[in-house]
Amino acid sequence: MRWGNAILSGIAGGAVGSGVGAFSQGGDWQEAAWRGGITGGFTGYLSAGTYYDNPINTAKDVGSDLAAGNLANTAGHLGMQQIYGKLQQKMADGVGLNSDELNWLLMAGSIAGNEVAGDRFHLKDEEFDHTAMTGTTGFFSREDMPVIGGFFDLNDSALGYQDLPDATVREQLMRGGIGLPIAGGHSLGTITQSYLARHGLVESAYLESVPFGIMAPPNTEVRLGQGDIINGFGAGKLFNWHGEIVPTELFQHSREFYKPFRPKVGEQ
Repeated sequence: MRWGNAILSGIAGGAVGSGVGAFSQGGDWQEAAWRGGITGGFTGYLSAGTYYDNPINTAKDVGSDLAAGNLANTAGHLGMQQIYGKLQQKMADGVGLNSDELNWLLMAGSIAGNEVAGDRFHLKDEEFDHTAMTGTTGFFSREDMPVIGGFFDLNDSALGYQDLPDATVREQLMRGGIGLPIAGGHSLGTITQSYLARHGLVESAYLESVPFGIMAPPNTEVRLGQGDIINGFGAGKLFNWHGEIVPTELFQHSREFYKPFRPKVGEQ
């Protein structure tokens, strides 16, 4: 079973990587390997086995970004991950956990959220006609229990800001396959698509209202609402230099407000 292989490969990759890293720095490699194995198992499952499958392709992606002049985006993304990692550690300390343990809870919560409230991935949604009917949506958009799903949306946000996969990432990879030519994303859904695009799991993505502080990768087309508080109004351009500010009115955030600025079907 693919999900079983994904977990096993994740456990192995996480345990070896964390253990060797701790050993090289004179730390407790056994504890690090144990924690890395659990984190790797979750990550391997949520990324449908892709997280550890393609280290060579990942290196190629980084090389391509540098060759294409995307050094600033890559460096900026890595820098933000350091900041979010420190914030996550403070959150973990505040509830008496370490960083790994908090992420385990978040990853388990993401899986539970999809089981309880449904997921945010849409394979045949006319609202995504500009991206071949495929995309991921934001808060309160889960199919079964959208209101209760808001709690799990917060959970997925905490994972996404760390560039970690959530259960909706897995859902898209399992139902839509790896390597879709394009997928759409709105709000929290843009974090999902940014992860997929950055790791080469979709060829490109069209993103609307990227939450403030998220840096979308170069293989995305970004629209930021001038009046949209979620993307930080016009300040969202600070994190997404390649994005386009579109003239939405104050506090307009829903997908409908971005319709006039989408490419016509067939142009994307």
